[in-house]
Amino acid sequence: MIQMDIGIEGRGDIQKVIDYFKGLSFLKDPMQESVYLLQERMAKYPMARPGNIRTGTLGRSWTTEVKETTNGIDGKIGTRVVYAPWVQSGKFQARMHKGFWQTDEQVMRRSAKDIEQLFNRAIETATSRFSAT
Repeated sequence: MIQMDIGIEGRGDIQKVIDYFKGLSFLKDPMQESVYLLQERMAKYPMARPGNIRTGTLGRSWTTEVKETTNGIDGKIGTRVVYAPWVQSGKFQARMHKGFWQTDEQVMRRSAKDIEQLFNRAIETATSRFSAT
């Protein structure tokens, strides 16, 4: 099973906002948007090779989960398709798929700035609300 985790660490810069909101619940929306973004990007298939028949199973199998924990907000994206690691894992991708199928690591790297912007926007919004009170 391929699984990617997104975590937010370091509360120093937003401690006042966290205290005001009594937790990290204001980060739940950007976490949900982040895992949906990754899910959509992981589900994209490369162009089919000649003679290749596709079922679309791997693309449809990607799932997400976001939950609040005692330590913050956890976002997960994954698939239970047994062959997924050989197709889309940066660690386990089979040679025949290299350079053709994108990997989890490539998608995370390309998505990092987009995800960072989602969280920065939420923090700015929360900070401005806090400052206004």
